[in-house]
Amino acid sequence: MIYRTMGDTVVVRLQPGEEILDSIKAIAAKEHITAGYINGLGASDDFDVCVYDLKEKKYFPVHVGVQSEITSLFGIVSKKDGSPFLHVHMQAMSKDGTAAGGHLQRCVINATAEIVIHVLPGEIGRMVDPATGLTVLDF
Repeated sequence: MIYRTMGDTVVVRLQPGEEILDSIKAIAAKEHITAGYINGLGASDDFDVCVYDLKEKKYFPVHVGVQSEITSLFGIVSKKDGSPFLHVHMQAMSKDGTAAGGHLQRCVINATAEIVIHVLPGEIGRMVDPATGLTVLDF
């Protein structure tokens, strides 16, 4: 992982074998980022996304193990229980045109990823919403 801070923005380049969420959490902890948003793209051949079923109050996972281009990566950096908390969604497409996307659980980079973290002033917390079971923003 290589990154550079430019004002209120952190520009990140991930290398093969690095995991997106672990890398962003490490940067957020090191740079004391408690509020921000993420944009990015890249390539992976091993990622897990999921979709939340509100009725059952649980996530349903999808594993993708084929080479894919990350066409969209976006999310929010916040803080929960004193540590960085990420809520990230991703979409990727394989060479046959099949796309998969949803709530990102894990994504290992196979070539590179380019991610921008826009740091916001202040802190955004998290709390569990009893009505939905989701961990939501807490101002």
